[in-house]
Amino acid sequence: MYKRAPLYLLPISLAIMAGNARAECWHDAAKSYGLEPLELGAIACVESRLNAGAISPAGARGVMQVMPSNAHAVGMHPDLLWDACTNIYMGAFVLAQMKARYGDTWEAVGAYNASCTKLKGAACRKARTQYAWLVYRARQRLERTGKCT
Repeated sequence: MYKRAPLYLLPISLAIMAGNARAECWHDAAKSYGLEPLELGAIACVESRLNAGAISPAGARGVMQVMPSNAHAVGMHPDLLWDACTNIYMGAFVLAQMKARYGDTWEAVGAYNASCTKLKGAACRKARTQYAWLVYRARQRLERTGKCT
C-alpha cells in the first residue's frame, strides 16, 4: 500500500523540485486559469521532470516545456520562459486554451503536447492518448508520494 502525501504539501514539493519556482506559482497559475495545481505538476513531471532549465529538441523551454511560439503569440519574449514561474503561468495558459477547445477532457491534456499540426487522424489520437496516460500516471504518483518519480 502506498503512503499518500498530503495534497496541501504538493505545491511546496513541486516548487522545491522545479528550482526557483515558488510554491504559490503553481497555485496562482492554476487558479488564474481554472485548473488544478496537481494537473500542472503532473504535466511538468512528464514534460521536464520539473527541470526549469530543460530544452527539448523542438525548442520547448522550461519546466512546462512551453514553445517560444506560445510566448510570441501573447507578445512575450521567449527568453522569459526561462523564469520558472513565468513558464508555469504560460503552461497553464496553453492548457486552458486546449481545454477551451476540447473541454475538460484527457484529449485536451493530450493536445497540450500533441498539437497535431503534422500528425493527423489516428496518429494524432494515438499521440494524444499516449501523452494523456503519461500525465495520468504522473498525477497518481504525485498524489501518492508528492514526487515525479
